[in-house]
Amino acid sequence: MAKVLSDINSMQMIYDVSKDVYDGKYSAEFGIDYLKDEIDSSPSSIKMYFAIYAAMRNGKCYKMGTGKPFTKFLLNSILSDFGLEAYMLALKAVKGNNAYRKSVNNAQPGIVEACKESISENNL
Repeated sequence: MAKVLSDINSMQMIYDVSKDVYDGKYSAEFGIDYLKDEIDSSPSSIKMYFAIYAAMRNGKCYKMGTGKPFTKFLLNSILSDFGLEAYMLALKAVKGNNAYRKSVNNAQPGIVEACKESISENNL
């Protein structure tokens, strides 16, 4: 079973680097190289986190998995940094991930819980 990303400092570092990679400030390879010694995740996991962030920002279904804590962290951070429209795109991406996981008999109830908690905590 994969390790669940739950350390707030690691999540913040991944989020910050994901934003910079997404914005083209530097390459994914540079971001992976920077983070690989800073957080307890493999280079392939770090690359996956970048892809999940990009999918959320674009409102696109992603097929990679992430746990409830990081999903909620991403949703809340995107809302805080980019507003409601970006948050709605992120929710659309998570909804697509949830549907995909159900379609392959790998439902992850934590994904739905992360969305519900985020919506509730942000009074939406």
